[in-house]
Amino acid sequence: MSQEIDFIFIDLPAIARTVVTIDDEQGSRPDPDWHHEVLEGQYVFLEFLAEQNLLSDEVEFTRSPDLVVRWLQLNEEGRRFARSEYDKWLRTIGKSGMPQAIKREKLVKRWQKYCVKENR
Repeated sequence: MSQEIDFIFIDLPAIARTVVTIDDEQGSRPDPDWHHEVLEGQYVFLEFLAEQNLLSDEVEFTRSPDLVVRWLQLNEEGRRFARSEYDKWLRTIGKSGMPQAIKREKLVKRWQKYCVKENR
């Protein structure tokens, strides 16, 4: 098996610096909800990884706006799960205003599908 390359997987400060605007008949203005929605989704994902013991032992997850998680901070199972299901899950939670509980429910379903696929 080849050695995995480390990289920044989740970068909340970079998300916070991202400029997102709404362009409509009222003109162009900052989107007041985008940052909250995206950060909330990342927190849900990372909390789930922590609960399932999918982060390496040295990672202590806390909801912090300066949180940066590197790829190799996920354990091997966490990397397999993220590689397989993270993007799929993100596409299911893209609707603005989706409650955190629904985001988590969708993630639990992705985990269940992953476990079946991996015979876990």
